[in-house]
Amino acid sequence: MPWAASLIGWLTVAPQIVVYTMGPGEHVFERFGHAAICVERAGAPGGTCYNYGTTDFQTPAGEIGWDVIRGQSVFWVSTAPKERMLAAYIRADRDVYRQVLKLPPEQARALATALAASATEERRYYVYHHFDDNCSTRVRDAIEAQVGAPLSAPQGEAQPTRRQLVMRALGDLPEAAVAVQLLGGRRLDEPLTPREALFLPDQLREAIAVQLGVTPERVHQRRGPPFRAEPPTTWPVFAALAVLVTAPLLLARRAWARVVALGLASLVLGGVGALVLLMAVFARVPELQLTEALLVFWPTDLAWWWLARRGERGVKQAAMYSRLRVMSLVAVLGLSLAGLLLQPLTWLVIVALLPHAWLGFGAPTLRKFQAARGS
Repeated sequence: MPWAASLIGWLTVAPQIVVYTMGPGEHVFERFGHAAICVERAGAPGGTCYNYGTTDFQTPAGEIGWDVIRGQSVFWVSTAPKERMLAAYIRADRDVYRQVLKLPPEQARALATALAASATEERRYYVYHHFDDNCSTRVRDAIEAQVGAPLSAPQGEAQPTRRQLVMRALGDLPEAAVAVQLLGGRRLDEPLTPREALFLPDQLREAIAVQLGVTPERVHQRRGPPFRAEPPTTWPVFAALAVLVTAPLLLARRAWARVVALGLASLVLGGVGALVLLMAVFARVPELQLTEALLVFWPTDLAWWWLARRGERGVKQAAMYSRLRVMSLVAVLGLSLAGLLLQPLTWLVIVALLPHAWLGFGAPTLRKFQAARGS
């Protein structure tokens, strides 16, 4: 029977392994792109796609984010027909690229078998990590296991850091970029190997193109406006914050206004310090644990206003405390400019330094707050 022979021949042909990479989407968690890997057969419709970026997205975003921070966010690999998967990303108006891997038949079969095994109930779940274990790194690992060589992002003059890549992805989300500057720790600024850079799907796409010789084929081009591909400018936000905590201290003329101004500065600086400390204590991912921002923002600033309200002695103690803070901040700035601290700290130091310099070394400071005490 000719049809039986055709069926047997089709079944014995090695499958095609196809990598799909998607551009950024509208939501914050989509800004880094996406990757999936599919098993197809040449000349045949359909195919099975393996998506390692699946979790319960009906869960509130804050809860998912907290689980990620705590290192306990469970993701899994889901399977879907190729056409259904592509339709979802095209409907979301995201760029989609296709790369058919040039693998010998035995490697293609082995990879298809490994992908199917990874989707079984016993093996499909994993704890998500944005940089070390995500949809893109899982695809990278599966390919590497068959080709027998590591994939690496193309190297330029200088390999970017994790912070630089994250900031680039958040190009038009300055509020998220400010949070990264405040809460992101030292690991974000440590050297990133070319292989580690493949946590981003666009880097994976380039690595496959360069190392495996597979030029990306565009399946869908985004119709909406392009996303900004350069890091956002965050210094105006920190400049505004510096003005917020310092200007009221400089401009206040009435005694009650001076007290309110000091309370505002104390609340903002101490509140940021408490947030940075709590994040470092409760986070379970290394990117948030060891943060040099703890050298800049101290939770003890919350007691600054209370100290200055405790009579003449309290005002003097508050001024001494501010002088200590100024010296520590100048030291932090010097270490940062010397390259001994990795994180970008200059604007963070300015925010904390200005109000403390005013209270610690401003000539009229003690008289003003002593007068305020009696108001």
